[in-house]
Amino acid sequence: MNFGKAFASLRDGKGDSILEIDCNEIKMRILTRFALEFPFLKITGLLNFDVSRYICSRHLTLDNNITVEKIEFALRKTFKIIGMKVDISKFPLINNAMVEEIKGLLYTPTLIFNLDAGLNFSIQSSNLNTLKRIEMIKRIQRIQLYGSEGDKKHNLPIDVLFGDEEYIRGKLAELRSSATVQKALKKFIDSINYDCIKQTSEKMKKHLRKYIREETRIYFIEYDKRDNVGG
Repeated sequence: MNFGKAFASLRDGKGDSILEIDCNEIKMRILTRFALEFPFLKITGLLNFDVSRYICSRHLTLDNNITVEKIEFALRKTFKIIGMKVDISKFPLINNAMVEEIKGLLYTPTLIFNLDAGLNFSIQSSNLNTLKRIEMIKRIQRIQLYGSEGDKKHNLPIDVLFGDEEYIRGKLAELRSSATVQKALKKFIDSINYDCIKQTSEKMKKHLRKYIREETRIYFIEYDKRDNVGG
């Protein structure tokens, strides 16, 4: 399908090619429909992503015969590189209390969706370098308490209290990789319903492709109508 006037030209401004059409508007239309269909998505990071600038910077539409199919391809390529975070606490069959427990042990369960990979589950290690000294000590105390058996309690070693931050960070990393914490981590991973994730992933990929196709066509039909009225 060829929309001649819609793709008649590209504007150049200070060395940057900018599409005459508003690809960011198409993006917002797609995201609005997608978020309504899948309300557990966190799309806020995409709101400031300049799709038009990305398309031009990658020369995805610099062609004498630009078609709506080529713009769809460019949008699909754009959405493949954008990771959409999923609110894991709202995702079906995942226990929120277990999520908070894992976070307390300095691990972050994440679900990320994109058009290429679908919905991917992973557990990220918290970056110890971002923690302040007092926060690290509190985390050590918490993990020691978590790993205690019966009435036995671990006291925070005096050398940690007076050690430097690098030493404390090492102690914390050692505790995080302990058998007790790893056992809790494995229990959480084993509880994840991967069949549910896979089914949701396939549905999301299918719907996103559909929305890209439909909203791109709707936009360009409207664009040509506006252009014809203006002309």
